[in-house]
Amino acid sequence: MPSLPAVETYLASLPAGIDSYPEIVVKASVLAIFKNHIAMPDLVHQAPPQAARLLTDATTVTSWVPEVHFNVLAAAFYDLVFRDRGGFAALEGWATDQNVKLLGNPLYRVLFAAIGPKRLIHSVSVRWSVFRRGTALAVVRAAAKEVEVELTFPKRLEPPTTLYAFSGVFRAAMRIARVDAVSVTLTDERETSARWQIAWR
Repeated sequence: MPSLPAVETYLASLPAGIDSYPEIVVKASVLAIFKNHIAMPDLVHQAPPQAARLLTDATTVTSWVPEVHFNVLAAAFYDLVFRDRGGFAALEGWATDQNVKLLGNPLYRVLFAAIGPKRLIHSVSVRWSVFRRGTALAVVRAAAKEVEVELTFPKRLEPPTTLYAFSGVFRAAMRIARVDAVSVTLTDERETSARWQIAWR
């Protein structure tokens, strides 16, 4: 495997490397964020084959794939595209744009559009489960125009590349819910959890 520092660090942190946590899965539709990017050929050829296969196999958008494999792709994508070109901030911005497209798709738009931030926040756990199984997202604190959410997951499942991408996912979800002035800040990273502060005007 070529030198992909984020991938190598992530895999070394897991109990069984790329074969860790096979029961934790993500909806295959999220793979679309990689498939139209100019770096797609490099991603297919340089990522570990178990993960790269997700981009080349005939996988339906409604099927489920191992989240570790998806996280490996995301880490490889970061190494290839953003590590030397803006870092986590650039990754987060890109994730926002891509997830606006994904969540705006007719298949998912009804879950987010025109419901407003309060209803979106109160149903965050249900909406999370549409895309992921084996991890849980919950509101831990809510104020008038601010909320803190916590993601819980098996030990070291979610690397920094994925956590910063999730910041973009949350911003995209709020945008689809017609809330544009949103601040999303990753405030806490631990081995089995992470927290974000989300505020709007």
